[in-house]
Amino acid sequence: GFWSLALDLLIRELPQNGRSLAFTPVGLLAAAGQDSIVRLWNPQTGEVAQEFAGHQGALFAVAVSPDGRWLASGGGGDGTAPRNQEVRLWDATTGKELAQLHEDNGQKPDLPGWVYSIAFSADGKSLAVASPYAVRIWDLATRRQTHRLSKCSYDVAFSPTANRLALPGEFGIYDPESGKQLQALAADVRVQGCVAYSNSGKILASSDQQGIIQLWNAETGKELERRTGHTGGIRSVDYSADGTLA
Repeated sequence: GFWSLALDLLIRELPQNGRSLAFTPVGLLAAAGQDSIVRLWNPQTGEVAQEFAGHQGALFAVAVSPDGRWLASGGGGDGTAPRNQEVRLWDATTGKELAQLHEDNGQKPDLPGWVYSIAFSADGKSLAVASPYAVRIWDLATRRQTHRLSKCSYDVAFSPTANRLALPGEFGIYDPESGKQLQALAADVRVQGCVAYSNSGKILASSDQQGIIQLWNAETGKELERRTGHTGGIRSVDYSADGTLA
C-alpha cells in the first residue's frame, strides 16, 4: 500500500506482492516480489508505468540508480529457477533488459544463491549485491565483478556522499574500489544484520537479530546512540528524506 505519513492515511493499495520497494527520483515506485516481475507504479494513479519481465523465481531485491536511468533486480527465493542467483539490469524508462550479472562459482551447497539486497553507488558506476554467503561488487561499465567479500552478506548500503560501502557480517565500512575494510565497527552485526546511511552520509544505522539499533559516526566509526525495544530481530532499517529513521 501507498501511505501519506503526514495524514497517516492509506492513499492507495497496489495489487502486487512486494518484497522489495524502491522509489525513483521522480516518485515512481518499483516493486519486486513473488511473481518474478518488477513493476514500476505511479502511486498517485495506481497505474503501471513499466514492467520488467524475465526473471525465473521470486524476487527479494530491487534498486534504482541515483539518476533514475537504471533499475536492478534479483532474488530466486523459491529455488525453482535454474539460475536463480542472477541479477538483471534494466533500462528504467523502456523496460529493456541491459545485462544479466551471474554469480561466480563460489556458492556453498547448503546456501542457495538468493539475492537479498542490491545497491547502486552514489555515482551510479558500481552495484553491490548481497547473498546469504557473500557480497559482490560489480563495475557497471564493464559488467564485470570486481570484488567478492565472503565474510559479509545479506545487506549492503552505499554512502550517498562518498565512495564508501557499509556491510554486515565482518561489520564495517569498506572501499568498493579495493574491496578492503577501512573501518571496523564494534558491534555484533552478524551476517543477517542490516545497514543504512543517512541522507547526509554522516550517520550509519545498523540493526541486528537481537533487536538492537545503533547509530554510528560514518567518518570516525564512533557509536553515537544505541536503541533497544524490539522483541525480535530487525530485518530492515532505512532513512526517509527528512532524516527520520525507520
